[in-house]
This record gives sequence, structure tokens and C-alpha cells, in this order.
Amino acid sequence: MAVLCSTSIRCGDTLESALSTIAGMGIKDVDVLGIGNWCHVLPADLVRDFEGTAGNASRLLEKYGLTMRSMNVGTNQQLWDRKPESNEMREKEIDALCRFMAMHGAKSAAIQPLANDYSGRSIKEVIDDCVLSLRQFFDISGRYGIKMGVELHVYSPFETLEQVAYLFEKMPDAKIVYDPSHFAKLGIPLQSLPPDWMDRAVHVHSRDSGKDMLQAHLGQGTVDFAWMVGELKKRGYAGHYSIEYLQDKDDDYTQDAAKLYKLLTSLV
Repeated sequence: MAVLCSTSIRCGDTLESALSTIAGMGIKDVDVLGIGNWCHVLPADLVRDFEGTAGNASRLLEKYGLTMRSMNVGTNQQLWDRKPESNEMREKEIDALCRFMAMHGAKSAAIQPLANDYSGRSIKEVIDDCVLSLRQFFDISGRYGIKMGVELHVYSPFETLEQVAYLFEKMPDAKIVYDPSHFAKLGIPLQSLPPDWMDRAVHVHSRDSGKDMLQAHLGQGTVDFAWMVGELKKRGYAGHYSIEYLQDKDDDYTQDAAKLYKLLTSLV
């Protein structure tokens, strides 16, 4: 078990900028973004040029003395996109991401569910298709000994309690990334989330958040980190905790990430 900092702290900048910032906070373990065409280690680049893309990221990790223990991943195909060509490319991108994680001994990853723009289809139909794609993620990552969990995320097919309940109905063995900030944004108290969700957790994302705020300065939101860690411990959670503050052009959350690192380190 370790406390990590996500490269999301510089999600609007380069991987090197993110790693430099994290190393500057005295943190040694990182969670690297590898999401679509966004940042930082792009899955399509890994498919196109694995040695070059993976090699460059590995050199930067070594340069800053950092260990990648997890990733936050998303392919260029929406989870609900089940066209044959999308399935084929998704498989290649997942495999390349897992190869990269395996190079560094990373054992867990978050699956970014991407957008909820599904052209007027019913949410149940969309989730049914998402389940098939999640099976691709879980089957491929399992071959590499990597545990992946879907992130229950605002603005995605897994946003509401009802949508998540349907996901679990269709996929009883689904694993998740436990991230209360998305539900705090919706005004749902952390303690009111179904406690058995914690039993599904393979990874944890952490940042303060509150009603209508996806992230808040530490102490200004509603996330009770002591309660969260305590409950996860009671339920036998033994995975990592990743600090996932997002870079914001109008505000700086670097110090909040550093403070949360100290807090989580004291709790876990």
C-alpha cells in the first residue's frame, strides 16, 4: 500500500512537468494518466511506437526518481462503442497500456469511462454495451496480473446511484475505483454511499470536493478522509491511494495535493 500523486496535477502540461512537480513535493510514487488523446502516455502512441513512447516515459520516471505504481487509463474508443473496428483497436490500446504498466510493476489502474454522449439511446442499452467493453479491459489486464476498476464518474454512463446499481446488476463481478469526489459534487454524502462498494475497490482516488465542486481546496469540501480510510481498512482494502487534484488555469491545487499526501500517509 502506498500514497501516490497523479500526474493530473499537471494535466494541462507535459509528462515531464507533471513528474517534476510531483518530485518537487517530495513524493516518490506516481499514478500516470494514459487517457485517449488527452495525456500523458497516450495509448495510441504506445500502439504505434511502443518502444519509443514507453522508453521516453520510463526515462523521465528515472530522471525524477519516481516509481509508477498505477495508471488512470482510457482508450480512444467510448466504452459504449461496439463497432468491430473499435473493439479491435480498443484491444490493441489496452494491451499496450498493460505492457507499459507491467514494465514498471504497476498492479492497478483506473478505467476512465469517458463521455455520456450516446445519441439519445437508453442508459440501460448504453451500459449493456459498456459492460462488454469493460470485459475487454478486465480480460486483457488479468493476463498481465493487473487489477483494473471502472471509475464511477460524473458526466459518464456511471454517474448516478441508479446507473451504478444497473452496472452491478449486469456485471456482478465489476471492480471499481473508489472516488467519493464525484458523488460529493452531486451532493451525496460519502457515508450514504452503499458500503459494499468498498469491497469492489481495486484503487482509490482522493481529493476534496463538495456540492457542485468537482474539486475543492483541502478542508473546504465535504470529503471525510479519516472516515474513508478507516472504513476501507475495516473492509480489508490493501490497495493504493492516489491523490488526483486536477490542474486548473484559474487556481493552484499543488499545495493541497502536498497537504493531502501528508494526511493520507498519516492515516493509511
